[in-house]
Amino acid sequence: MARVTPALDRLTETARADFLRNITDPDMTGTGLPQAMTMGDMLAARTTAAAGTSGYLQLGSHVTKAIPRLYNIRRERQYETDEKTLERAVADPVLHGVGQEIAANVTTLVWDVDGYLIGWLSETVTQLPGPQVSALLLELWQIREEEFAPDAPGSDLDLNADDPMTATFDHPQHYLLDLIVDTVLARLMKRHGPELLLAWADAVDKAHR
Repeated sequence: MARVTPALDRLTETARADFLRNITDPDMTGTGLPQAMTMGDMLAARTTAAAGTSGYLQLGSHVTKAIPRLYNIRRERQYETDEKTLERAVADPVLHGVGQEIAANVTTLVWDVDGYLIGWLSETVTQLPGPQVSALLLELWQIREEEFAPDAPGSDLDLNADDPMTATFDHPQHYLLDLIVDTVLARLMKRHGPELLLAWADAVDKAHR
């Protein structure tokens, strides 16, 4: 979307900065992590990336487009088995010409980063004071239908009608929280995907040493 969204921008950049800082602190506990688990414990439980994956993540515009597509593949089939989702991801045209091992690695990295950020965002937004939550919701409320179209100016870097959304509907607050989380996650994957995945892969590699 082309409109200015300072509250969503602040949350997006805070999530990015905290993510990059937190994954370098193996002793960290708290927001985004299961109770009684340190960041080091969580990273050590993740699969290390194959040789060549880091190089692929630095290819520029191609991988910048690939990461949001892989993210959407996961969100489109939330109740599908990991094996089936991975099979669809590896076969997607966005990964044409990429070896199966690297394709599988990048897909897994997207899932792992997404999983951590969902927890971090959910806990962080829940703890925000009312005025800050109101600012986030007001910015979402003001988005016009034509701005939500995939081909609208700026929509390629934001949540748009082509992006799958969580929409739990079990409680109004949860639905609104999902909307904020989905919006910021889409921005993070589209604007900073390669950076976040590279940092995560490096942190997991260090945790296994």
